[in-house]
Amino acid sequence: MTDPQTRTEPAPIGPQPQKGATARFFASRLWRWGREILVIVALFAAVLWWQTRDMLPADGGVQIPPFTLPTLDGTSMTVVPDAQRDTLVYFFAPWCGICRSTAPHLQNVDRTRSRVVVIALDYRDRIAVQEFVEATGLTHPVLLGTEQTRSLFQVQAYPTYYLLDQQFRVTGRAMGYLTALGLLMR
Repeated sequence: MTDPQTRTEPAPIGPQPQKGATARFFASRLWRWGREILVIVALFAAVLWWQTRDMLPADGGVQIPPFTLPTLDGTSMTVVPDAQRDTLVYFFAPWCGICRSTAPHLQNVDRTRSRVVVIALDYRDRIAVQEFVEATGLTHPVLLGTEQTRSLFQVQAYPTYYLLDQQFRVTGRAMGYLTALGLLMR
């Protein structure tokens, strides 16, 4: 019979972890994940910068003059600053697949804070624009842009977004796919 106080445990088989090995393992794993996340964020920022490099600067230094464009119904509309709200200007092309996905998100913009002006560019005819509007359910005014409009706003791709303050200074810009949340955050 063995004394319980002198009883020894059998020797473990294989290498045993040293004290603190688990903590070091998780620390190295967190460090690696942190580096990977940092690289992804840097790549995202570089792509965003590359996409918007030819757009109007969004520092408030560029002021857009009031402009008049034809509407889908054959009349014309003059877009002027709104003393109460910012203006979100959304440029699209009826053939643009990404535009078909993003245009419905414009319905989620808070109309008490921002008015939305939708401008079609690169369209064949009014019918193509009308079909786009019906397919996407847009209820905002849709204007028919011109080459002069494209040049004024330096539109290079679709969709393109500009946020104008109450004095029509460019304070925000984006290009490409944005979700409803993305629109709210910008």
